[in-house]
Amino acid sequence: MVKVNLKWNGQKFDNIDVDVTQPAEVFKMQVFSLTNVPIERQKILVKGKAIGDETDLSTLGLKDGVTLMLMGTADEAIIQAPQKQTVFVEDLPMAQQFLVQTNLPAGLDNIGNTCYLNATLQCLRYVPELQTHLKGFRAPQSARGGESALVSGLQTLYSNLDSIGPATDPTLFNILFRSVFPQFQETERGYHKQQDADEAWGSLLTCLASQLKLQNQPTPNSFDNVIDSLFAIRLTSTMKCVEAPEEAAIQSEETTRKLSCHITIETNFILEGLKLV
Repeated sequence: MVKVNLKWNGQKFDNIDVDVTQPAEVFKMQVFSLTNVPIERQKILVKGKAIGDETDLSTLGLKDGVTLMLMGTADEAIIQAPQKQTVFVEDLPMAQQFLVQTNLPAGLDNIGNTCYLNATLQCLRYVPELQTHLKGFRAPQSARGGESALVSGLQTLYSNLDSIGPATDPTLFNILFRSVFPQFQETERGYHKQQDADEAWGSLLTCLASQLKLQNQPTPNSFDNVIDSLFAIRLTSTMKCVEAPEEAAIQSEETTRKLSCHITIETNFILEGLKLV
């Protein structure tokens, strides 16, 4: 991770974190979140060379403090970069001092009706096997944006959450998430709508299943991806005609990633809800 500066349209954005192991498109998403210049209009120059969508950032020799030039026209309003100054622990509010001194991990900022997504991300974060596979994920060179960029963005977000300090800003990940799943892009009166956490959970699992593949399958009937190896449930259904007991029962199998709990006014325990499936 290196910290670079970016000049654009008379403005300067300092100390932008760049993970050179990630695809160039992930960095361009960061630039978009700061300047509102769409990726297709961005021309980013470093030492006179343009950074393309398929450029390997690790080959550019980026170092802390290097300044990049951006050319391109923003869409509508320009998002201003926050001007951050060095703050010492003793100057922090008591609540933040407590976070630092007790070594608690960072949380996620709620960027306008994103609590449903934050809850989903925090839940997935505490699956250690998933974290192990995410840390080893490398986007294919042939991949451009889409689900591959989203998984890389999740990898970076979880890395930031492992740090100590205040809440982490998930804006970049939110942009990637909505670009892959536009159904979460709905707005009302200029703000993104509240969405369903279960739908976000299902969408993320589908994306991760397509990207996190297992190299070696233990048995022919085992799953070929990390998500199904962790979350999949095989269900067997038996159907028998009560009016014709002599007929053979029909069995079928299906695979799901969750058990639905049907709650009615008569449901007092989760087990009762599961039995209604």
